[in-house]
Amino acid sequence: MRLAFALSALFVHFSTATSLIPREDCNVSTDWELTPEAWVRADADTNLRKWWDPISSRSHQSFPREIGKAFGDHHPMECGLLDDSSCIIAGCKDFQQAGDPPWAYLTQISLVNLHQLFKAIDEGITKGQLDFISRVDKMALTFFPWKEPNFAAADIVIWMSFLANLLGLFAPVLVPVRLLTRTGSVIASGASEGAGGLAAAGMTQAANELEPDPTKGFKTLGELKSIASNYSERSRTVLDKWVNATFNGDRDGQNRNIIDYLAGGAFVDHSVLPGVSDVETFYRKKLYSMYLNSQWRQGKIFVNFLRTNNTNDASGPKDARYYSEEDGGVYYTYHYHEDGKLKGHLDKPWGLDELNGSTYGISGIDITKASARAWRIGGFNFTRQMGEDLLQQAVSSNKSNPWVEGAAWPGSWTLPVCDMGTHNWNTQFGEKRGKYGLLPCCCGEACKDTKAFVKAANMKGFQTLLSGCEAQLKNSDLDFKSIDYGFKKNSSAILTAAIALGVIFTLGIVIAMATCCCR
Repeated sequence: MRLAFALSALFVHFSTATSLIPREDCNVSTDWELTPEAWVRADADTNLRKWWDPISSRSHQSFPREIGKAFGDHHPMECGLLDDSSCIIAGCKDFQQAGDPPWAYLTQISLVNLHQLFKAIDEGITKGQLDFISRVDKMALTFFPWKEPNFAAADIVIWMSFLANLLGLFAPVLVPVRLLTRTGSVIASGASEGAGGLAAAGMTQAANELEPDPTKGFKTLGELKSIASNYSERSRTVLDKWVNATFNGDRDGQNRNIIDYLAGGAFVDHSVLPGVSDVETFYRKKLYSMYLNSQWRQGKIFVNFLRTNNTNDASGPKDARYYSEEDGGVYYTYHYHEDGKLKGHLDKPWGLDELNGSTYGISGIDITKASARAWRIGGFNFTRQMGEDLLQQAVSSNKSNPWVEGAAWPGSWTLPVCDMGTHNWNTQFGEKRGKYGLLPCCCGEACKDTKAFVKAANMKGFQTLLSGCEAQLKNSDLDFKSIDYGFKKNSSAILTAAIALGVIFTLGIVIAMATCCCR
């Protein structure tokens, strides 16, 4: 009976098609290849919708069960996070022997691949979260040893929102990139549209159920571990709901369903989909970046931007350099290291070399690039909505890609940026130029952004900045007194430093005299 139904459907929908490929050609014919091109040749989008629409309009079982019963070896499939043993498919010869078309075979293959993708996301998130939690304490000692961690609510909202949206991004932003290396742009575009629909559904599901508290920050590493663990567990719960809704054929908020997600053969080629290690690495890097960014933003760690046409500018450290032709200049990341009262120099942020190692895999260039691009978008206030808009654009346009960018994706890092114009106040890491080193003394056109930068870079009230800039701007085209830093000189601090210097000088004379007398 089922065979008769399949054959009658074949007659109705394929009356104009050529005869079935001989059985012996099944594994060599391009019509049965697991590629988006074969999907397009089979007109799978149209035929799949013609088959599914009548079924979906009545009471039905899940999409995999229905298509498993109708085609191939005619055994129900069941796909989901807990259904490994039943989400399997017969070989293409079984489809030919039953008189079933290639599009049905390609669809079932796509379901198995989609099932494996969801499994990889689930396992990758689990492993990434466990690895992150195991390293939190050591990271605190290595990357911000100057103080106890403190996590601001605003940072947590951006952090958690981004991680929630990642659920929908693991395949859709990677599939088109990998397909473009082996298919034409039209084919990749079709697959991208289908995968993009899946992304939007996942991001919507996550946004609805993983809403972070916009007022709640926390102050201990223990709280961080607890929240990270809880959030990852909730993410997996949301993922399970999303998986079940997808395979059931439910329509999402944009009135799309699994037919739309499979469009263009988005999931027919398993080799373009990420595996567990891909998801784990990507998720870990995001956790590391957002964790460290939230703390580095509370220290004197910032980015200098120098306007220059010299694409080979080397005025700053190459390990934290990012040149942007679009912005017309070069960016460098620094930590202002205090050497004592009213003394200091530009150096590398704490633990930068280790961060660039195999354990974390995040470079200073990544940090600079991510911060520069976030600053271009949001200035000193890169918001959650800006981050979500960027992810949506990534899904819809494929012009930029979180998978490819990794830790360099805008918003992963949001260190404040001082636009120095053509004033070059860069140095190499550790280079000590005079008592104060070089400082970001004027930010923005006519120095109008200096006050905001000083606050964002945690330099408000930092007397070294004022003393250093006053000395640095002498004999320059800038008037120190006309620049608003957001605070004034503290004469008592300067006096204290002078007294300390005087004591040291006097002590040196006493020691010298004593040495002479002893001789």
